[in-house]
Amino acid sequence: MCQAEVGRKLLKTKGNVSVMIDRLAQRGLVHRRPQEDDRRYMVVALTGAGSAGID
Repeated sequence: MCQAEVGRKLLKTKGNVSVMIDRLAQRGLVHRRPQEDDRRYMVVALTGAGSAGID
C-alpha cells in the first residue's frame, strides 16, 4: 500500500503519515520501497516483526 493510501485510510495528513511511518521503520516494523511504475510513490509493507505484532 502506498503512503497516500495509508493516510486516507487513517484520516491523517501526509506529514503525519510520513512521521508515523518513519518511526515504524526505525523500529523495524515496516519497510518502504519505491513503486515500480512510478518512483514518486513509496510502497509501505509490514516486516515480519510488524506482522507478528498484529497477531
